[in-house]
Amino acid sequence: MRTLTKWVVLTVACITTPSWAQETTQADFQKWCSLVEGRWVGTVKWVTDWQGFGKKGEQATAFWQGRRSIDGKVLFTKFLGGGGSDNGLTYYDAAAKRIRRTHVGSGGAVFQAILWRSGDNWKQEVDVSRPDGTRGKMTALFTFAEGGTKLTILIDSKIGVTATLTKTDGITNRTKPEGSAVSKSACAITMPKVCT
Repeated sequence: MRTLTKWVVLTVACITTPSWAQETTQADFQKWCSLVEGRWVGTVKWVTDWQGFGKKGEQATAFWQGRRSIDGKVLFTKFLGGGGSDNGLTYYDAAAKRIRRTHVGSGGAVFQAILWRSGDNWKQEVDVSRPDGTRGKMTALFTFAEGGTKLTILIDSKIGVTATLTKTDGITNRTKPEGSAVSKSACAITMPKVCT
């Protein structure tokens, strides 16, 4: 009976482990890339002081760009907003069956994330390390609308002792007209030096 009880507890623990829900495929990674590649613009309101970017309550126009490597295995990203910038890589880790993201901000913060599909939306868990040694966690929900040209991001974070809830509305993809897919030729718009 004890063995059966242990087996049942172990089985229930494995079934309810959220990390299984976070497993992804190479096809998921390619889908994510197709959704986010291009140039995006929107307004960001800082809900906390963010070193190198802005102070709590400030608003800034933000620009984000994503482009795939020639072999399609990596998505290179760049964010510009307020006084700062962020460069990142998104890639598929086949051994872990995870989409991983690594970003480094001009203020010195480092972001390590996993990303997965959740129905029609995408979720992300992020470990944050700030230059002062403060660590934190963030979760994000990405919702695409209007043929993939509008993106809403809901972010819930706890950095140090500060917890925040951020929602960005109306981030717009400027290189992908409504209802169209971004093709390899779109890099001529976003990154001319790569294509010539």
